[in-house]
Amino acid sequence: MGEIFKRTVPDVPLAWTGERLTNSAGPQVEIEHLHRYFVARTLCRGLDVLDIACGEGYGSAFLAQTARSVIGVDVDQATVAHASATYAEPNLRFLEGDARRIPLPDGGVDAVVSFETIEHLYEHDAFLAEVRRVLRPGGRFVVSSPERDVYSPTGAASNPYHVRELTRAELVALLSGAFVHVALQGQRPILGSALVTESPARLARNAMLTFERRGADRFEASEGLSRP
Repeated sequence: MGEIFKRTVPDVPLAWTGERLTNSAGPQVEIEHLHRYFVARTLCRGLDVLDIACGEGYGSAFLAQTARSVIGVDVDQATVAHASATYAEPNLRFLEGDARRIPLPDGGVDAVVSFETIEHLYEHDAFLAEVRRVLRPGGRFVVSSPERDVYSPTGAASNPYHVRELTRAELVALLSGAFVHVALQGQRPILGSALVTESPARLARNAMLTFERRGADRFEASEGLSRP
């Protein structure tokens, strides 16, 4: 059996406006956000962590299950108050603050987690400079942002809360200017079945194959995840 971990759900969730995930959001939006935090929960085990733009606080609570300490920071005072009241743990606290002026000292954390934040800001360089400032040497930055060409194709309605979306290439260039090591993963919500290699790595193909229904009588086969 794998690791079983708990999710705390507030008695009265914050209203879903589209700006930040709350427990009253729809299931597709929810599973995308939860998946990212589940991965970060593993990456941040035993570390001192900053969850910047933590929103409602559910993600910070997941991180606190494995991290040594977690500080969740959000710009909205009411959201911070809600998070503090809902997710009370000895190693977890919440602060009001701006991602471009993080209220932490230099070198205060081992990891910074920032999911779906950077597209809400115009000053990307200032944000990354703050992330670098609060990270200890050898620290890690776990970040996500929607791929502009997939999330906001020409003719699609724009997200009113997004100030400056990035393409995949632009995100890589931005991160590479601030960090020596950059590794990417693509994400898409999917409904279906998973076949996962259990053989030793030397016997397994390196490529991940995905198959997607593209109509009543058509399927698409791809190496890797198409349109993440």
